[in-house]
Amino acid sequence: MQVGQQSRRLIVLWVVVVVVTALGAAAGWVGGTLRPIQYTSESLFIWDPASLRYGDSTAYVPDSVSLGSQVEGQVLRILSDSVIDPASKKLGMTTRDIRAALDVSVGSGTSSIIVATVATTPDKALQINQAVTEEYVSQSNATFSAQYEAQAEALQTSIDAVTEQLSKTADTLPLANSLATQLTALVSQQQILQAKATAAPTPLKQLRQPTLPTDPSSLSPLTLAIVGGALGFLIGLAILVLVTLRRSSAVRRP
Repeated sequence: MQVGQQSRRLIVLWVVVVVVTALGAAAGWVGGTLRPIQYTSESLFIWDPASLRYGDSTAYVPDSVSLGSQVEGQVLRILSDSVIDPASKKLGMTTRDIRAALDVSVGSGTSSIIVATVATTPDKALQINQAVTEEYVSQSNATFSAQYEAQAEALQTSIDAVTEQLSKTADTLPLANSLATQLTALVSQQQILQAKATAAPTPLKQLRQPTLPTDPSSLSPLTLAIVGGALGFLIGLAILVLVTLRRSSAVRRP
């Protein structure tokens, strides 16, 4: 009689395990069907100040700590209002929606910047990524171009001063030659800066254009059902073990 009761109890417990497993799977399936399918578009940048050395051997190259700070600064720039606002106007979206769809991260141990955007359609995810990254690149180029222009304009003061001094010392040949050499160097430096302002070389390099996602990035209802079923099974199994241990303890008591 006692053996039969134990068998029935064990069957009941396994039925509980099956029921909990089924409930977990059903919850996962329902959650997956109610949640909209999402697609992710990604683009990849690298912040590489050392690349400026190819065109200018005097270009500043930061140490690893300073480089990390610069990369983090670029992440904040992408997330800033100066980038998000124009992108939102271009897309006809609110800045809040843009921020909700946008994720910017730094590659582990690198100076790479990953820009990911999520939307309910592949085209929308791509459009958001394009709008944000295009505005970011445009502003980055404009910033460096303005810096070179400002440096070129600052040199003009020195050029004017040397030119004026040269006109007053034309009769003094050694001094005139020295001033002429100095003037040539200043003009050459200014021309280089003006050329840089036009070309706008920056440490920012885009390694991958925004991708058009082909598959959903969110979990499918089937996957969520499997995960939910697995969690339900573990919970049911835990209940079975707990009840069995309690009954065993009760039987041992005098």
